[in-house]
Amino acid sequence: MTKALSQPTEVESIALQTQQEVKRLVLQTQFSFLKIGELLYKAREERHYQYFHTDWIGYLKDLELPVQNPYSWASNVIGVYEQIYLKLNKKPEEMAQMGITKLIRLIPAARNDKLTDDLWTKAQTLSDLDLRREVGHKIGDVDTSQSIICPNCGSEVLGAKWAKGIYAEKIPERG
Repeated sequence: MTKALSQPTEVESIALQTQQEVKRLVLQTQFSFLKIGELLYKAREERHYQYFHTDWIGYLKDLELPVQNPYSWASNVIGVYEQIYLKLNKKPEEMAQMGITKLIRLIPAARNDKLTDDLWTKAQTLSDLDLRREVGHKIGDVDTSQSIICPNCGSEVLGAKWAKGIYAEKIPERG
């Protein structure tokens, strides 16, 4: 809830400036995710990584991304760029407003030509949890002792030990 301000005190003015700056930086960060997706997409597609490494995963590790699984993270930001921006021509401003987390949730729908205008509109307004339900994720208790990296979208899937045998040859070594 936003508090109505008449003549703001110095403290209220500082609080308002802080709030506005944080919102600006968050939006700027979302645009940065899109730009990183574009750069990684081009590095992968044009094989720029081969100038530094023999394989894609080695290249990603060398980037020292501040994430636990660089392959999964890179696959997600590339997927957002490739499937939603390039394939569907969504506006960067709309994408940044929605946020990277929700955009990642939409990658499978975009890849399978099922990202309808209705789903896009819902994604703009729904919470992340509600969007997960909308796209068919099971919400609840999950055995997190086993996981795989989805070979299609690069997301880490928890509680998916059943798929380890099916996708074993496609799953990159974690390290």
